[in-house]
Amino acid sequence: MTTLARAYADIKGMNERNARKELKESPDLLDDFVLNYADSVIQMARPNYEGVSAAARTLIDHSKNYPNEIFKLERDQYSDIYLKGGMRFLFYSDKLKVIDGEKIAGEPLTTIWDDLLSNNLHKEGGVDFPKGKKPEALIKRILDLSTKPGDWLLDSFAGSGTTGAVAHKMGRHWIMVELGEHCHTHLLPRLRRVIDGTDQDGISKAVNWKGGGGFKYYRLAESLLVRDKDLSTKDSPVYIINTRYDEETLIRAICK
Repeated sequence: MTTLARAYADIKGMNERNARKELKESPDLLDDFVLNYADSVIQMARPNYEGVSAAARTLIDHSKNYPNEIFKLERDQYSDIYLKGGMRFLFYSDKLKVIDGEKIAGEPLTTIWDDLLSNNLHKEGGVDFPKGKKPEALIKRILDLSTKPGDWLLDSFAGSGTTGAVAHKMGRHWIMVELGEHCHTHLLPRLRRVIDGTDQDGISKAVNWKGGGGFKYYRLAESLLVRDKDLSTKDSPVYIINTRYDEETLIRAICK
């Protein structure tokens, strides 16, 4: 192992003193260097012994008995654990996220995102939704930060369908809910264009979207329970089974 300054000097073919001077004058150079070699940048830290699995605790104890060796614990849904002398290797690459195609440190962003422009927003999705449509790039950034491919998203106020369209293009599963005619005038036409690949606006080019997949459209039935007008009071409502449900439809509703 070596220091960042020494590693930077070796890569650049310069002595360490000049490298330190260059990095002091231009700190952004070190940021770029760390991002480019994130898989090799590590920090040693003492693991939370009580907060890890039994297998990890066993390996921690074992690594203390053999301080000159490096031990690895493979994990399915998390990053593998590397240990030496009871200390854990923390890789900088595990702290990075890919946002808008670029690697950035996984630190909280400012709450003001003034780089996402609304140019040609009226064209996105091929539907008109004045003062209500969100840029696909905005939804993409949110999903990049908070989800991974295969995750499920729920948008219970679907509007113009931006969330579902972006989620589909990014390989996420989605459920959207909308009342009234928006389902027919906005959501269905937009999603059909996404599926057949004719929607090339928004983030389509950024994610190389060519179409694919599908969706199911359901119309929600009336509520299974309704308020009993005779038995209910203002403070104590009483609900009964909707009389529109006969035995067969009631059984089907419960099963679903």
